[in-house]
Amino acid sequence: MNGARIASLSAALVLLSAASCRDPRQRFAASGSDDGQWSCAVAPYDSIEAFALSPDGQRISFLGRKDGRWQFVVSAGWKWKVSDRARIDGDPGRDTGRTLTLSPDGGRVAIVYSRTSTWRNNGPRPLNDGNDTNGQWFVMIDRHVFGGFDRDFKPTVRFSKDGTLFGFPYKKMGQCCVQIADTTFGPYERADVAFTKDGEVFLGYLKHGRAYIEMVKRQDDPVRINASR
Repeated sequence: MNGARIASLSAALVLLSAASCRDPRQRFAASGSDDGQWSCAVAPYDSIEAFALSPDGQRISFLGRKDGRWQFVVSAGWKWKVSDRARIDGDPGRDTGRTLTLSPDGGRVAIVYSRTSTWRNNGPRPLNDGNDTNGQWFVMIDRHVFGGFDRDFKPTVRFSKDGTLFGFPYKKMGQCCVQIADTTFGPYERADVAFTKDGEVFLGYLKHGRAYIEMVKRQDDPVRINASR
């Protein structure tokens, strides 16, 4: 009987712990009873995708599907917050391949997804069938949408250390370019971008049979990027 009561009490404590949030400020206490964990119950969603942890280790975020729409949910303090910084207005059934990238401080979000789109004058492309041949890639950063990009190259978004800048390579009409903030570099044969911990931005690319590395922002330069030739 005592064993059954103890088991029931343990189960109740587990449920209570899962149903409440633990203050993340206490996660990494040097001493005391804290076990270095943060937990918070997640409200029911039809589905959850694109789960991510911010590079500073302080925030969890995900895309949750609810009532036919995607919601961007992020842990704020020791609660969940549905943010309006990222919202895909459309049929979730037509958005595939979703990935989520947070800035180092968790304050900005980039969502990459594929969507069936109208292609020139040939009418709408068929719904993605899992063969990675239909639709186009789109990148949404703070509700600003870039795209559509060629399906055979999925963009990967990177943020600067302070979160003020973002960049990603992409392919459009068979040509490779790099988007850094509001500036487009290219076209190139191949391209990529790197943000250093010192605040520098480098562009790497292939052009006319030669490989180049170019610094496009120094450590103390203003945020705005000026496109190079």
